[in-house]
Amino acid sequence: MKADFRLLFTVIELTASLVLCGPLTAQSLTDTGAAKSLLYTGTEYTKQYSIDAGSPFFEVNNLAGRVRYWGNWYPVPELYYDCEEDGLLMPLPSHQYFVWLVREKVEAFELDGHFFVKVNLNEGQPEFVEQIYSGKRKVYVKWQKRLIKNMQEIGKYQRS
Repeated sequence: MKADFRLLFTVIELTASLVLCGPLTAQSLTDTGAAKSLLYTGTEYTKQYSIDAGSPFFEVNNLAGRVRYWGNWYPVPELYYDCEEDGLLMPLPSHQYFVWLVREKVEAFELDGHFFVKVNLNEGQPEFVEQIYSGKRKVYVKWQKRLIKNMQEIGKYQRS
């Protein structure tokens, strides 16, 4: 009896969230401008940083890019790569707040002519690296930013 109650509760919860989202169509799931797009399923970006100290983001002139997410390429009008956290984020269409793209679903992305892929260089978690050459051999660059905390450069971001 207890298992039946849990199953019923899950079905009701799922139905309620679909009703709140409204009708789902193929267009609304793949259109990055639609609030129901698959890209907006990540968590809210809550990290705080000071503009005076720099930013943890990969420096580009043009924020428009594209991302390979769950096997499909999506154009994204505003995409940010956080080098410190090694993750991607983008604003909601309303620009009220930013969301992380679900890391496990992101396979690659392109930002201002820089092409990044997710590879497993060490035996740990896969990480994003810039692919600068792809031929018989591939050449990758790993971008990192970290907050330096010493007496000369208190709280300034530096590339490494």
